[in-house]
Parts: sequence; structure tokens; C-alpha cells
Amino acid sequence: MDLSGANGACVGDPIDGKFWILTTRDSGNHWTLLPTGKRPAAEAGEAMFAASGSNVLVNMTNDDMNLAFVTGGRRARIFVCSQQLGCADPVPLAIAQGGSMTGANGLLDYRDGPLVFGGNYEQPGGKDSTLCFVDFENTPQPMSTVLGYVSGACRLPGSRVLLCGLGGIAVALRQRNEKGWTLGVASMWSKTGFHTCASFGSTVLLAGANGRIGRLNAGNGQ
Repeated sequence: MDLSGANGACVGDPIDGKFWILTTRDSGNHWTLLPTGKRPAAEAGEAMFAASGSNVLVNMTNDDMNLAFVTGGRRARIFVCSQQLGCADPVPLAIAQGGSMTGANGLLDYRDGPLVFGGNYEQPGGKDSTLCFVDFENTPQPMSTVLGYVSGACRLPGSRVLLCGLGGIAVALRQRNEKGWTLGVASMWSKTGFHTCASFGSTVLLAGANGRIGRLNAGNGQ
């Protein structure tokens, strides 16, 4: 689920072959199921991870609600939908996929295209194809990270990105090359695992298994 002011959306696994999408315009007091014709079809074995709410993003264009969400399982794709117009054709993601616990776990919003993160939950040490940027003009390129499986990501000052997962916490620099946006080599900050994170300037809050919570000051580094 994601909210943008009083507007929001909640997405879920497919029912009768169509992804489940609810929208609200009053901060969640009332919800409306998107009509069947405006909800995209899932492929066999394609579903959604709970991802602490990070697998869907909502923004407003004039009076139309737009949302993007990512999937996992046997297919990993990103869908961009309009409450008024329905969904565009999905874009395949360069994220580990093909198994029941693989695929995209969430996405981090950027104006020129989101950073998608995930991997193989059953092989959390696998470092390949755990990240990709999507700009909707070029084919997403797979990225690897020292962290392995990535379950959460948040922005830091100085174009940095904090990543968290079962393997710990890592920080990388967002940068551009001839193929588009990418992340530089990530440096490990901690080997304590966390499932999700949220940043408020340089302050980061994290949550993990068995009630674990964390707080760190990421500074204002470049």
C-alpha cells in the first residue's frame, strides 16, 4: 500500500487471473476496487511480495491517480497504471526470477525511473540480478551488490542509496553511465539483517525479524 496525501492504492496477488487493486481518495476511509477491465492480467506463477508496502508507488497527475507496482515469482515485471485509463503494457525486469520466492521485492521512486530491488529470498547470499533501474526507454540492466538479496532501499543525502536485507546494510552511490542510471560499488555498513528501511534526511529507521529495530545517522557524505 502507498499513499500520496489523501490518495492511495493497495495491491495484491491475482484473483481470477487479474491483479487486485484498490484505490482511496480520502486517506483510506473508503476503498474502491479498480474495474476488472482496468486491472492487468498476471502470468502463471506471477504474484506480489508484501515487501513492507514498498512494492507499489502512488502519485497524482492533475486529478488522475497513477501507480506503479512490481511483481515476483516466475515472472518479475513492473506495471504502470492510471485510475482513469488502466494499465500500460508491463516492462520485464532484470531481476532474478523463475522460482516461487524470486523477483522484485520493492521499488524506490526517482523522477527519471525507479530503482527496483529484490533477488532470490531462498538464496539470500546470491549477489547477481538483485537491482535494476527502470527508465521506460532502455532495457533494464541487471546489477549486483555485495549485500545479496535486497528487501529494502531508501535515499540518502549526496545521491547515496541505503540497501538492507537479510545480509545486512550497505550504501552505494547513484550515478549515470552510457547505459543509464546505475549504482556504484556498495560498501557494507553492517552485517545485521533488516527487512525494511525509511529515511528522513540523514536519519534512517530500520525494522527486521523478531521485533528488531534500528536507527542510524548516515551523515551528509557525497
